Amino acid sequence: MSLKRIGLIITIIIGIGTVVGIGAKLDGRWAKAEDVKQLEKRLDQKILEDRADNLRSRMWKLEDRYGVVMPPEAREEHRELGAEREKVIRELDKLNGKGQ
Repeated sequence: MSLKRIGLIITIIIGIGTVVGIGAKLDGRWAKAEDVKQLEKRLDQKILEDRADNLRSRMWKLEDRYGVVMPPEAREEHRELGAEREKVIRELDKLNGKGQ
């Protein structure tokens, strides 16, 4: 084999190795679909948990302010908050695979 052929073969091997290395590096730069899906689920879960906590906090504030005997408007708001919180909890259970 001539020296030119050996140089050409080495150049081709180095070129292929470079292309494969760059391809592997670029592949790691973008998120995989399953990673994005898992992250989206965790974000949805966090949003629902925060929403349920916020609703419960608002219910407690009404209870603290009015005690057992609430005016009709406050009682209605308390019921609506409770119903909305239950809906959020059902969504959270569905997201976690606990509900139907």
